[in-house]
Amino acid sequence: MAKYPPFIPAGLTIQELIDLLEDQPRKDIPVVFAYNYGDHWDTQVTQPVENAEFIKLQYSDYHNKWKVSEDVNENSYIDTALPSDQNYPYALVLSS
Repeated sequence: MAKYPPFIPAGLTIQELIDLLEDQPRKDIPVVFAYNYGDHWDTQVTQPVENAEFIKLQYSDYHNKWKVSEDVNENSYIDTALPSDQNYPYALVLSS
């Protein structure tokens, strides 16, 4: 059996995101995510966020990171409360 971290490393939580957005008077600002382009200058480029979904995650031994579950079906995407499935954590996944 694969050994994996029991939790996803801490990052921005939904509550922290809500707190940040509540104080923003302008609601028309686009949402993007930034990543390293991989060039010589380590340029940070952005990509628009087009989707935000709660999705089941699984640990990848190959990547040594959490990834979107390969078990993608109607139970992988949820609209409301998170189920208490201990084998597969869920996260708010932003994607383009």
